[in-house]
Amino acid sequence: MSQRKHDRGMVYLLVLVTAGVTVSMGMLAVFAAAAQREVQELAIERERAALRAEAGIQIALAAIGSNDAWRSAAGGQVVATQTMDRGELTVAATDADGVLDDEATDPFTLTATATYGKARQKLAADFEIELGAVEALEYALVAQGGVTNTGSINLDFGDVEFTLSTLLLDSLNPWSGAKDMDDIGMPDPGVIAQYETLGTVLPLSMSSGGTGTLYEDLLLTIDDAESKEDRTTPNADRVYVIDGRGGPVLLNELTLVGTLVVVNATSLEITRPKTMRPSAEGHPLLLTAAPLTLNGVSKQEMSSKVKGEDPREGGPDFDQNGNRGAQGPIYVDNNVTIVNGMDMIGTLMSTGEVFIAGNVSIERNDAFLASPPPGFRSEGGPKLIAGSWRAIVD
Repeated sequence: MSQRKHDRGMVYLLVLVTAGVTVSMGMLAVFAAAAQREVQELAIERERAALRAEAGIQIALAAIGSNDAWRSAAGGQVVATQTMDRGELTVAATDADGVLDDEATDPFTLTATATYGKARQKLAADFEIELGAVEALEYALVAQGGVTNTGSINLDFGDVEFTLSTLLLDSLNPWSGAKDMDDIGMPDPGVIAQYETLGTVLPLSMSSGGTGTLYEDLLLTIDDAESKEDRTTPNADRVYVIDGRGGPVLLNELTLVGTLVVVNATSLEITRPKTMRPSAEGHPLLLTAAPLTLNGVSKQEMSSKVKGEDPREGGPDFDQNGNRGAQGPIYVDNNVTIVNGMDMIGTLMSTGEVFIAGNVSIERNDAFLASPPPGFRSEGGPKLIAGSWRAIVD
């Protein structure tokens, strides 16, 4: 082979190799661009799936707000699978004990699973049920059946100070003409049974003659009522129960530091109590479904010897220092009669009528409004627990 032909062959070979390399590089560039586009598209799809999951949490909150039975949804799916553009969305609710519908106030977690194209994203957030005070605790006196006054009434709650010393035979509405008393939110009457289950039933031996009708100088405090085994068993909640056994109950010169629940009574009268204070647990003062008469529940009749308790750590002080009269919420699922005066720091709530003869002064206790006891709370909507928003990687 001549040198000239050899050189020409080498040129052809070089051109072929160069062309092959060029084509390969071009194909690699095409493949790389396609791969990059796929990565970019997947990143966009992931972002859109994440946005869809985030929106799913908001959709679930809206669904919860419009469905009181959401905790009973099958599998906890508050948002059933929804087919959307290039994907789907599902939102499920769970709670820590694994039983979503056992308690309406349990915190819960919403987990949204969303797909978009080839991408799948899961987001979760934790929520708690925001609880406030039942509306009645905003006031000093709520009588759903109205008030009859032949004495003098002085009410103090928030920025409202109301005094009435003229005859009143109609519904009392001191705060505004826009809302009647029977429109104000009250505790459910079941609150009486709720506290009855917490309490210790007093034995008949604590009553005069062992009949369970008359109680003279009854001592219901952690030291007096619970220090003797023959009286009652220890009760950390300081809730004491008197069973009227179908008859009237009369308490003369009562000393109470805690909560008194009177059940199965045809009537209840409390006359000249020495002390009526709540305990540091912040429970209500008195609950009953019997017609109640409060006779001489005033600062003049009460003793200042029994001191208030220190508040719970980090909590408000439910019983104010000094002789302030009765303290704490009183709930009566019946009529109330007040005679010979009454001084009270708290809220008097009656589902019936309130009859007043004498000088009555009631000042709202803001401690119970800020930290309402069980049974005196109103359920609000879900509230996001700060810092709980998170992505879930399966």
